[in-house]
Amino acid sequence: MSGAREDFNEDQAAEFAAYVASLTAELSRLARLHRLSTLAYLLEMSRMEARGIAQPRPLGKTQEASE
Repeated sequence: MSGAREDFNEDQAAEFAAYVASLTAELSRLARLHRLSTLAYLLEMSRMEARGIAQPRPLGKTQEASE
């Protein structure tokens, strides 16, 4: 990408991912409110992906181990 900044570090990427997660959560809620179920679903998947980037799990840790 021309003009794109390439000096972002992992902390900045995680912060941006957290921001995206909050935006997509609100957009998903609005889509559901307007009965746009497919759009709401896609936004929710985007939120989950962004949240996973913002708060990565330690290696070797599974969901079963945390229960």
